[in-house]
Amino acid sequence: MKEVECWQALLSGDVKRAVGGFNALCAAEDSVNAHAGLFLAAAAVGAYDQAHQIVTQRQARHGDAGLMLWRAVWVAARNRLAPFVERAEACLSAGDLPEAWRAPCAYGRGHMAALDGDLEAAVDRFIEAGRLFAADPDFFLAKADDALKSTAFQSMHMLSRERFAALGGQDDAPVEPPPDWIGAPAGADVPGNDRQIMIAADPHYLKRFGPPFLESLARVEGPCALHVHLVDGGRADFDAFAGAAPAGAAIHLTGSLARSDHWAVRKPPVYASARFLAGPHIVEWLARPTLVLDIDLQLMRPIAPFFETVRTHDFCCIIRPDGGPGGYCFAAATGFAPGQGVAMARLTGAYIAARFEAEAERLWFVDQAALFRAAVHLKQRAGREGGDGFAWGDFAAEAGALTDFFEHAEETPDKRR
Repeated sequence: MKEVECWQALLSGDVKRAVGGFNALCAAEDSVNAHAGLFLAAAAVGAYDQAHQIVTQRQARHGDAGLMLWRAVWVAARNRLAPFVERAEACLSAGDLPEAWRAPCAYGRGHMAALDGDLEAAVDRFIEAGRLFAADPDFFLAKADDALKSTAFQSMHMLSRERFAALGGQDDAPVEPPPDWIGAPAGADVPGNDRQIMIAADPHYLKRFGPPFLESLARVEGPCALHVHLVDGGRADFDAFAGAAPAGAAIHLTGSLARSDHWAVRKPPVYASARFLAGPHIVEWLARPTLVLDIDLQLMRPIAPFFETVRTHDFCCIIRPDGGPGGYCFAAATGFAPGQGVAMARLTGAYIAARFEAEAERLWFVDQAALFRAAVHLKQRAGREGGDGFAWGDFAAEAGALTDFFEHAEETPDKRR
């Protein structure tokens, strides 16, 4: 049997056939996926001692039992098969196995709650998953795949409800000082003033990815406005970028300059989060709905549906429930409007700042986790208080898939740094 056929047999309830297939795969190549299937099968039928042996032997021989448990639970959670997740959790709770090993189960329950639209329950499960992942991160990260890394990091970014309540951020001043402005926002007489885009970068990224972004924008989109937030750079860097604009491009360029010295963490996560840390200042200064894009995107076709979605919501993102709580809010394209959108930006920035204060190293995906948590909070608060509510838009549903409109620059050492 092929691996996919083994999984199909297991998830459809044909445990005996699945176990035979997985055992054959283990004999042939000692596959981590096959062992994941055997663990889930044993847990599903209550053979806990056998399941525990699979986990402990896999860890002793290969050091990747964390990945094995993740893949077992993730297959079940993605398919909304709650009984399998529950049995895996019951299995790992029996005996004397470390509590931390249950982290994928907590995350899986949160993922299924998010798929069902119960975001409050999802937050609680993600907080629990973060606590468990943080109890033994090396068990999961030593031999993790990208999905597990993303999930573990983003789960560990989940602040407790008490810590989150102490942020206050949606009503407080932004966590960043105001930047130095370049130019003036597009006025009513400027063509394209209703199509406002913002990108952010450090000088290295601006030089590497800025010109291709600018060329694609000029080639594909009509008149528009572009704001560039530059961290740890100067006016000369902005002018060099502006000089790369194709002749005749109808792009109204503005900029802002900021420093990162006040953050006592590694620079790459600061640069990745810069657009959200400075977001409240920039959205208020531009005074119009703003589409915020990754600088390493390149336009393939006009993005009018994205502008329209931003104009009709307080906050927009690409909602795609995936590995990691922040995977729910994909940050490659987001949108913020004046008013409630500024409150969203402030709370997002306050959340990121709180993580910067608590963690200096494992900070990748902190922006996506912050966006998710802030949006859930404002949506739930609006529901409790009534009024105009909080309009949270989904680009994927209302504009289209990101890959229909953009392509990402190829993975390079410049991106990985």
